[in-house]
Amino acid sequence: LYQAALRKPSLTALCLDFSGSMQGDGEDQLQKAMRFLLTPDEASKVLVQWSPADQIIVIPFDGSVRNTFMASGNPLEQEGLLNEISRQKADGGTNMYACAERALQQITRTDRLSTYLPAIVIMTDGKSDDQSQAFMR
Repeated sequence: LYQAALRKPSLTALCLDFSGSMQGDGEDQLQKAMRFLLTPDEASKVLVQWSPADQIIVIPFDGSVRNTFMASGNPLEQEGLLNEISRQKADGGTNMYACAERALQQITRTDRLSTYLPAIVIMTDGKSDDQSQAFMR
């Protein structure tokens, strides 16, 4: 009842590192983590439960930001996100600052932002190789 009706909906941006250094185990672990997080029967085992009012933004990145994918907490939409994530392959550099900036832009452009609990989660294996760090200014 709390998860579905009482808590404020979440607005979660997930920045996913698909840089070259993630090839192999890192990429496999990231894909596995996303399958766990976006599969309701699995995620509910650790009390992670998306409600239909939640908004999920997935932003894969490497040396630049790739496409942005959005869904609600609806299980069918989460399955669509998983399909998009499964198509991602590790390659290139690591610019997590560009992804964090894109996530912040997406969140701040959200209608009725005050009705959500916003969060940005960056899933990466290391530090960014981008030197600009414009996001930190």
